[in-house]
Amino acid sequence: MKNILLLMSVFALSISFPRNIEARQVLNLATVENFKPFRWYQGKRLKGIDVDVLAELGNRTDIQFRIQTVPWARLLSMVKDGDVDGAFAVNKTKEREAFAYFLDTPLHQGFYSIFVLKGHEFPFDNIESLYGKKIGKIRKYHISDEFELSENDKKFKVFMVNKPKQYIDMLKLGRIDAFVGQYYATQYEIQQNELSEVIVTLPRPVSNVKNAYLVVSKKSPNKHIAELLQRMNQALKEMLNDGSFDKINAAYVKNARKYGVNRY
Repeated sequence: MKNILLLMSVFALSISFPRNIEARQVLNLATVENFKPFRWYQGKRLKGIDVDVLAELGNRTDIQFRIQTVPWARLLSMVKDGDVDGAFAVNKTKEREAFAYFLDTPLHQGFYSIFVLKGHEFPFDNIESLYGKKIGKIRKYHISDEFELSENDKKFKVFMVNKPKQYIDMLKLGRIDAFVGQYYATQYEIQQNELSEVIVTLPRPVSNVKNAYLVVSKKSPNKHIAELLQRMNQALKEMLNDGSFDKINAAYVKNARKYGVNRY
C-alpha cells in the first residue's frame, strides 16, 4: 500500500461566514486508495472524484488537506484515536458516529445498478424481475438484503467474479443475462474500455443509495475544529447547490446520474 502525502493547492475565496481563525488551516486526512473513479494513484499522484471534491472544498475554505493512504482498518483506528484529523470516504454508522463527526453533505453517493447488453434490456421493477436469470456480481459485495435472500433461495443464478472486467467479458460472451455493479465504478470501467455503446444500465437501481462522507475525528488535535467543521459544511452545501458535484462527477463518468436524487 502506498503511503504518500498529497498536498492540495488552496486559494483564498470569499464565502459568506466570518473567519475567527487564521486564514489557512491544515487538516491531515486518511483514505483508502484503488477505488476508481473515486480515488486511485496515477503514478505518484492521487486522483479521482473524492480528491477533486476536496480540492474544490479547500479552495473555498482556505483549508489545506494532507492526504495519507492506509488500509481500511488502520483508517478507522487512526480516526478513533485522533492520529489524523479526519478521513474519507466513510459510510455513516452509529458506531462510527461515536468517534467521528460526519459532514452534512456526502462526498459521493454509491448504489448498485443492473447492466445489460444494449438491445437486451428488460423491465426491472423489483427483485422478482431478476428471477430465472443468470446474474454476475463481484465476490463478497453486499448488494442488498433482498438481493441476497433471493440469491440464497436460488431465485436466480449468480456467477461470482473478482473484477468488473470479468463480468463484462461474460456478458459479451452471453454467459450471463446481466450483472450487478457499483454504478460509478462500473460506468467508469465501461467507458475506459470504450463499451458505452455496447453495455447499458437499466434505469432503476437494485439497491438503496449509500452516502460516503468526509469525517473529522472527535480527538482531532486541531483546536479550531468546531469552526472548521462549520466552514466545510457551508462550502459543501454551496457546492451541492451550484452543481459542482455534478460537474466533478461528469468529468469521470459521462452522463452520470444527478447527485442527490433519491433512488429505489
